[in-house]
Amino acid sequence: MRNACKRLMKDAVECNYHLKVTYTDDNETAYKNGFDVEKAYEATQDCDQGILWIIPTVKTVNGNKEIIRRPLFTHIYPSPYSWAFILHGNDPDELIADHTTNCFIDRWSNETDYGQLNMSKEFKEKEFLV
Repeated sequence: MRNACKRLMKDAVECNYHLKVTYTDDNETAYKNGFDVEKAYEATQDCDQGILWIIPTVKTVNGNKEIIRRPLFTHIYPSPYSWAFILHGNDPDELIADHTTNCFIDRWSNETDYGQLNMSKEFKEKEFLV
């Protein structure tokens, strides 16, 4: 069985999303807005439960990636951020215990059966943020 948490991170980065990890007990940021799957994954292991944020990005003219700023949350233009509640202690894998809907994580979970299948080329092309 594949590790769903790590697979989610890898697939999100492949689609050009930033990763962020916060702890649920004090909302402390453990890994801030980057593309390093290993460092983000290590940050999720530093606590019993944490929140993985998947944050859309865009490329600037010179190729550097910037975070898209959060828009006003409305039913017409929902937040572009996705989050997943990561629960440890379920050896050998973490558990994605909860996540946002109508965002990347929801579409990814349907596409990959929570990381057990690979993303299709069509899914990746549709999800990739330019």
